[in-house]
Amino acid sequence: SQPNQPITSFRPKSPVQAAEVLSPDLNIATLYVISLYRPEPGAHPMRVAQLSRHLAARGHDVTVLTDVPKPHGKVYPGHRKKLLRLTYSEIDGDVRIVRVPQIFRPNKGSIDRLLAFSSFTLTAALRSLTMGPFAVVFGTIPQPFSPLAP
Repeated sequence: SQPNQPITSFRPKSPVQAAEVLSPDLNIATLYVISLYRPEPGAHPMRVAQLSRHLAARGHDVTVLTDVPKPHGKVYPGHRKKLLRLTYSEIDGDVRIVRVPQIFRPNKGSIDRLLAFSSFTLTAALRSLTMGPFAVVFGTIPQPFSPLAP
């Protein structure tokens, strides 16, 4: 960390470095916004889960705002009925998970990815207005034009 700089101007090189700046003596309300979270496969959802649990273990109030798990554009069976409520919460250890809907499309091209990522960004932004306040917000949202990649 950089001791003489306020946290608002500190630009961490990684989420773990940012997490280490947060004092374990404070209960800091933290929001992590990510389009993919457990049980989605992949390294990124796992890293975010580990970081969120790490922060929660240090005494912080951690919430993850994410979408409904949907590999290959199909919602996981355990989440289908919950989706009828549009948004819902669940607990992963000491981490609160808030799931929002999005347009579910098989990943078969640029337009499908653009629709899915854009709809998550919109529903997450709308849902975040009713949450919080949060002292720290981590955001991992796809680049605006990444869905257009072949």
